Amino acid sequence: MTVVPTAPATPATPLKVARVARGWRQADLARIAGLHRETVSRAETGEPPTLKTARALAHVFGVEVEELFPADDEAQPGQAAPVPTPADGPGRHASG
Repeated sequence: MTVVPTAPATPATPLKVARVARGWRQADLARIAGLHRETVSRAETGEPPTLKTARALAHVFGVEVEELFPADDEAQPGQAAPVPTPADGPGRHASG
């Protein structure tokens, strides 16, 4: 039998943990939040969401944006990057 090495599992983001805890698929969360499933997928894999997306997702779970998308200094490997805030200005990301 040949064993094929696999990449180590990436720790789940707080967003994915919250979604899975409710038994939802990405499509379920997307529908509830008014987003595309691909948007949820990208947010779960660590791509920084827009502030509007982050707020929509946080609203669904009844939490603050920072709970789903912690700042770099709070994040574990594989977790989402910080979400830009209006004070950061267009095209700039929040610095932690």
